[in-house]
Amino acid sequence: MATRPCWTGEFEKGNSMAERFTVSNSQSTFSLEGKLLVATPQWQDENFQQSVCLVVHHDSQGSVGIVLNREFGLEAEQIWQHLGGEQFDLREDILHLGGPVSGPVIALHNVDEMAEFQTGDGVFMAAQLQTLQSLLKSSLTSLESNYELKIIIGQADWDAGQLERQMRDGYWLPIEVTSEIVFEEPPLMWPRAMAEVGNRFVRAITGARPTHDALLN
Repeated sequence: MATRPCWTGEFEKGNSMAERFTVSNSQSTFSLEGKLLVATPQWQDENFQQSVCLVVHHDSQGSVGIVLNREFGLEAEQIWQHLGGEQFDLREDILHLGGPVSGPVIALHNVDEMAEFQTGDGVFMAAQLQTLQSLLKSSLTSLESNYELKIIIGQADWDAGQLERQMRDGYWLPIEVTSEIVFEEPPLMWPRAMAEVGNRFVRAITGARPTHDALLN
């Protein structure tokens, strides 16, 4: 079982996604922006062990990502006290620790009309306080069975070349963003993402597409 990282950062009021997570025209030969990184079993770092991380910025100067499968051991009311916004009686299971570094409070959701940034099919991001409040209100009143919302606090930062070295050392495996993985329950997300890694490998070798259940069993 992965060790829960300790949050040591500060809260930040949400800025626009354009300001915080600008999609760059990277000059490197490849970009991991908009990809999911799946930690390999050998990656034992306490911040990333069995983690699934969404890369929101990647260029020659460094990288920024958010871990998706770490639950946050903090009461929701404390978040809104720092943000200065209206407080809500939130379910604790929608709060997630995005990494050990200070960052904006952001939302991952599937409500296209409240999207500030799209990172995958059916996966949107928002950071403006007004949008966050609207999403949270909707989560309390929505009768839609497919309504998805995760509130992420904190982020993971990599210096120039650091993420690339970790990739070369075999600590991360990249896959495409899917709503099925992003909105999976934290304990099930890493196994499901590893199953997709295996899925890709089988497709590359055989051209066949195995079922998700077959890979998990």
